[in-house]
Amino acid sequence: MISIIICCRQHDITEEQRQSIESSIGTPHEIIVIDNSSNHHTIFSAYNEGVKRSQYEILCFMHDDTLCHQQNWGQILCGYFENPQIGLVGISGALYLSSLPAPWWSISNSSFDFQCIAQCVRDTNRKDRSISRQSVIPVQEPLSGYTDVVVCDGILLAIPKFLFRKIRFDENTYSGFHFYDLDISMQVRTQGYRSIASYQLGIEHISNPTGLNASWISESKKFYQKWNFHLPSSAAHFSLRQKLKMQHNALRVMNGLLGSHGITSLQYYSKLQILLAMYIRGMNKLGFI
Repeated sequence: MISIIICCRQHDITEEQRQSIESSIGTPHEIIVIDNSSNHHTIFSAYNEGVKRSQYEILCFMHDDTLCHQQNWGQILCGYFENPQIGLVGISGALYLSSLPAPWWSISNSSFDFQCIAQCVRDTNRKDRSISRQSVIPVQEPLSGYTDVVVCDGILLAIPKFLFRKIRFDENTYSGFHFYDLDISMQVRTQGYRSIASYQLGIEHISNPTGLNASWISESKKFYQKWNFHLPSSAAHFSLRQKLKMQHNALRVMNGLLGSHGITSLQYYSKLQILLAMYIRGMNKLGFI
């Protein structure tokens, strides 16, 4: 049985979303909507409030702009937790999280001869819903139906309630609506549980993509400071060269993002991160990356 918790930018979720959940989930459930139309909550406080109101043993945190298409997806979701090692289920995430700050998906590069992110979601443009793209990475779905990841994206996050009694969305460190997903993923990981990205849940994300803003940059500093001693982290085997490639790509992407907001590296990075960045640039110049 599943408690679905949604932080809603309106007073309630759309009827389309409600019907898509109820017609496809295939298992007893409840939908808990946290009305955030007045922007009273951060997503951290909204989700923690939803947990307080929940009555079932699987907690499923979902964006208010998603639709569910896979029949009996709730049964599939519950089935994953029959494995006692699994503590978090999502639909996209990173197999490697660098110690240098960057968006989790930016560690990947089309030139890589290896896979370092996992994703299975349909992205639909909110302004023009005829523009829709199914993102399946890797293209060949694993036989298990999922890939182990370090962190999951927040489009959908499912956690058993017994585990959530040991963790919570960190309202004290963060503010706003960024890094709740990566932070809770790291909490699950440090409790000794696996996180997975599923290819079987059939979720559509109807969004209007925007660039990462100054708030995201500010919250990213908090995340990487909090988890400094746990990063980098990997859910798969990568060679040293591959890890350096991912770190270098993270550095390249983040420096571009900082520059677009008029922020210098010295203003953003810690002393340790600056030393690491210098090392990675040096390895790149020497041809090791």
